[in-house]
Amino acid sequence: MNIQNPYRFGTVSSGYILDTYPSKGGYSLRKLITGATVSIRMRRDSDDAETDVLLNDAGTMTLSSFITGGVTTVGTWASTDNCYVTEWYDQVYGTFNATQTTHSEQPQIIAAGVLNLENSLAAIKFGNPTRLNLTAAISPNFSYFAVVKNTSYSIISYLFGYPSSGTATGGTNGTYSSPFTLYGGKQRRGATVRPSGHKLFEWFNDAVYFDDSEDTPYDVSETLLESRFNTIGGRPDIGTLNFQGNCQEIIFYDTNENGGDRQPIHDDISTFYGTT
Repeated sequence: MNIQNPYRFGTVSSGYILDTYPSKGGYSLRKLITGATVSIRMRRDSDDAETDVLLNDAGTMTLSSFITGGVTTVGTWASTDNCYVTEWYDQVYGTFNATQTTHSEQPQIIAAGVLNLENSLAAIKFGNPTRLNLTAAISPNFSYFAVVKNTSYSIISYLFGYPSSGTATGGTNGTYSSPFTLYGGKQRRGATVRPSGHKLFEWFNDAVYFDDSEDTPYDVSETLLESRFNTIGGRPDIGTLNFQGNCQEIIFYDTNENGGDRQPIHDDISTFYGTT
């Protein structure tokens, strides 16, 4: 069944993407699964107060979304302040919540009262030295989907990180790497393409896609050891190689969805975010 997610266009749907295609975990500013209630926890810069942002039943986070208690809106609470993400909740089981307590390393969601957007939809803004640390390492995984816009593809950057024998998930040498092409898994040697713009990146243990186009040739032989991560936005062992840009959604599976449900999952995500 292919759910073409209609929330962005104001129509009605009877379910959410992960109701139909259950995953190991997922982060988003939209509701991914029935029963999920919160998307992120954010900190207000002026007084360091924190609050959760409640998920909308239809659509993604806006300044009209409600915070804890369901009465005050995000816009009212933030006013003209800057707000930063202290926790990005795993909507599936809550096992892999991603947190950051160091103020200078928290990615931004609101600047001077204005919600950060990508293609008119809410997005978390990462940059050096921001990253989120997972409460539990995610391993192993064989399928990843991520909606991002990279603004630093001319330098090494990591969307995911996990130090292991001097390597980490998510490397790029200014071209692109295997999972998620720009940042997801072991660095892809000899690559020359530099995908930029608002993209849906997909990695499997036997293929890589960006915006529904398969990346070939692709060296699968060294990726399985890299199919784990414990940070979002950078490597924990190299603080200067953090991902720089916007991230809206990450979904991961411990099964290989390539050749299975990859296409309907891709269609749902791509339709919702309008990736190109």
